[in-house]
Amino acid sequence: MIKGAASALYGPSALGGVINLGSRRPSDAPQGELLLNATTRDGQDVTAYAASPLSDAFSASLTAGFDRQTRQDIDDDGWADMPGYTRWTARPRLFWEGPAGARALLTFGAMTERREGGTVPGRTVPDKSSFVQAQRSERFDLGLNAQTPLDGIGTLYLRASGVTQSHRHRFGETLERDHHRTGFVEASLGGTAGSTTWLAGAAFQADGYRSRAFPAFDYGYTVPALFVQGENDVADTLTLAASARWDGHSDYGSRVSPRLSALFRPRPVDGARVAWARLLRADAVRRGDRGQRPFARTTLCPAARRNRRYRLDRPRLCARAARS
Repeated sequence: MIKGAASALYGPSALGGVINLGSRRPSDAPQGELLLNATTRDGQDVTAYAASPLSDAFSASLTAGFDRQTRQDIDDDGWADMPGYTRWTARPRLFWEGPAGARALLTFGAMTERREGGTVPGRTVPDKSSFVQAQRSERFDLGLNAQTPLDGIGTLYLRASGVTQSHRHRFGETLERDHHRTGFVEASLGGTAGSTTWLAGAAFQADGYRSRAFPAFDYGYTVPALFVQGENDVADTLTLAASARWDGHSDYGSRVSPRLSALFRPRPVDGARVAWARLLRADAVRRGDRGQRPFARTTLCPAARRNRRYRLDRPRLCARAARS
């Protein structure tokens, strides 16, 4: 867990901190685990894990699972309170350990699910017809996490991932299909100079959504970013940190996320942390509007004024607010 404001390294949504989840690495000997689970509502889960070294430098693991649930009408009103579903998942991982601390992780994930709810067999809605709520989902992702030391400079870090997800929704006789895509790549360089630890890098993210039934809600975003961070151990009990991040959203413009932090660790107390962070739009910084909220001058369309969830005067968002 990384406590405090982490907006410089992980974006403006990380003002409260982030949780770092690490993949389980294989040991020197082959491993295998099997987890079985069952519920009183006729649900079953099976998860299997296997890992093994492949050579002195390479090792691999595989996590696979199957989950199912029978459709349940708990209150006997003819409508499924718990949808039925079947889900298959698989995630292989390949690990590499190089010389002098170099390492890499390559992973691939796949998921397919069929889910069905609505009226249960033999029952109808008030107009004497059945109504199906069903969804088919497919998800595939690919990820890379690597680092290598650079003599006399520091360590080079590389992260990249891509996700594609498709849905086939059915509401009665209405069929809706959509597709989500997300891509991310980040490169950074970090090192230590005396009592100071520093890191600087760049990132790029692209998001897209396509709907066959409602193309008005299609979108595509790109967000390049630059970030820098430095920490200095002023004393054994005090660490000061400063960081900043710039994000250039293709639709919503640029924003700057500065951060200052101080960590005080008096003995025998564990420690106390004080941090300050702020999100600023680049045009507000140029005008010097530091006393206003970053998005205070955003214009609201009439429909969006009635629905405060949508704050940007974008045609599709106004259309969405008008329909809600």
